[in-house]
Amino acid sequence: METSEQGLERLFQLYREACPDPEPSPAFIPGIWQKIEARQTMVRTLQRWAQAFVAASAVISALLVAQSLWTARVESPVYTTTYVDTLAGPEPLEAAVYAELVNFNEVSVRDTR
Repeated sequence: METSEQGLERLFQLYREACPDPEPSPAFIPGIWQKIEARQTMVRTLQRWAQAFVAASAVISALLVAQSLWTARVESPVYTTTYVDTLAGPEPLEAAVYAELVNFNEVSVRDTR
């Protein structure tokens, strides 16, 4: 057992020699903070870009919704009245279509004579 413990102690001694402890200095902590901030600048840059894209997509979505609401307000002549008002009106839409067909047929008959 003592040989394995001596071998382990020798291994730890070689490790300490290969990787010495850094000597503390007044610039040790500021150096660590500089390394941390250097790594975080990329994260902050990506975060800013992501926030900009989210804001831009929100604005574009709002504009598209506003445009769709505005174009939906354009009134079609077909849907300006209710079904009952259309039927009770002076000339129902069906009569207007039939009148156009009758006029078209009269013109066709005159052309063939």
